Amino acid sequence: MILKCENLSYIHKGSGNGIHDFDAEFSGGGIFGILGPNGAGKSTLIRMLAGCVKPQKGRVLAGSADMFIIPPKRRASLVSFLPQTFSCDFSYTCLEAVSFGRYASEGFMSEAGSRCREVLDELGIGHLADRRISDMSGGEFQKAMIAQTAVQGAECIILDEPVSHLDAKSQYDIMSYLKKQAVSGKSVILTIHDLSSAALWCDRVIFIRNGLKIADGSVRDVFTEENIKRVFSIDAQVIDYSGCRIPVARKI
Repeated sequence: MILKCENLSYIHKGSGNGIHDFDAEFSGGGIFGILGPNGAGKSTLIRMLAGCVKPQKGRVLAGSADMFIIPPKRRASLVSFLPQTFSCDFSYTCLEAVSFGRYASEGFMSEAGSRCREVLDELGIGHLADRRISDMSGGEFQKAMIAQTAVQGAECIILDEPVSHLDAKSQYDIMSYLKKQAVSGKSVILTIHDLSSAALWCDRVIFIRNGLKIADGSVRDVFTEENIKRVFSIDAQVIDYSGCRIPVARKI
């Protein structure tokens, strides 16, 4: 499936922040990283891509169909979305919470336990299947929410800052899992703040600032000292390491 946005715009009242005349196409599998400073419009963009926020101008296409006229059940088979903040006030077990991801295809509290357990195992928290999610650590809870998003079975997985505020091991486990999904043919679109992590894991990156696309392409093409200065207002040195271009902020 090709996920495409054309002339996409959404401006928030009051702040004036948002997205302006944005065009992009995501297809063929891979991890697509969207990077920019706070207030750049990253979350607004991916919420439109996921079909959660209707654009004020332009359109989002899943294949040839407009995202906002696709029936919800069909949309769930095309796109799954994990927002930046997520909470659950009910005392479900980890396995029960993950099974909600099967709702669109199998109904409330799906019995598709084998697939849910499989994904939990892949994320390293299979042993927590029967633990109450209220008793899980931040990293464990985030992995459970990644699992819930993954078991939906959508062709495109969209995540808003899935590894922010997590320790190095949790970040590695989640990004490794998402990379496996990308290698299997899924398109994984995510916002991410850490430039080094994006350089290591992403197949393609988009830099945005003030709602505008500044650069779009491979890490090697986009991660230049000029682009980093323009988008993030920092002086950085870009180092070639094992085939990757890793940006390092210059010491003051």
